[in-house]
Amino acid sequence: MINQTKYNITLPMTTEMTLVKFQNITHFYVYNTFFFYKIARPTIYNELQIDSSSNSIMLKYLHPNNSQHKIEQIFKLFFSSWYTYFFNKIKFTGKGYRITFRRKKRMIKFFFGRSHPTIVLFRSIKIKKPHKYKFVILNNSLNRLSKITLSIKSIKPINLYTKRGLRTSRQIIFKRKSNKTTF
Repeated sequence: MINQTKYNITLPMTTEMTLVKFQNITHFYVYNTFFFYKIARPTIYNELQIDSSSNSIMLKYLHPNNSQHKIEQIFKLFFSSWYTYFFNKIKFTGKGYRITFRRKKRMIKFFFGRSHPTIVLFRSIKIKKPHKYKFVILNNSLNRLSKITLSIKSIKPINLYTKRGLRTSRQIIFKRKSNKTTF
């Protein structure tokens, strides 16, 4: 009797799964509106089954070992990141600075003491404004969120002498002393 191990991976309900057989190789596709993932079925799987009622995948291994348990954990983390959101809080300080939002259009308008506002449009983010001088950006991709945060912070970088500008919530800034002339 061959020792077999079964792993059940539950996917978010918004994902779709298909098995396609092409040239004696079974390809497994998982996708939703933002992501696409393909697995060419390797030889370590004895069986790969899709249960569409519970939206889960069942993996049966021929020769179980500890590394396959680690693979199963990585799969669970990868697929759970499809429906969890990462967030960054951005704060701004300064006189005459103001921010307005259009949530349906996913648009942010920055008024930083200039005659023309800076307008930023994003497609795949959610924006919340918990406070007058703070806003929260939500996205399900950590890499994309960090790029968006850096692009927003570069609109009005921190002035080290006055500590005015855009910064993340836990960013530590030391105020720099100006040069004093002595007579």
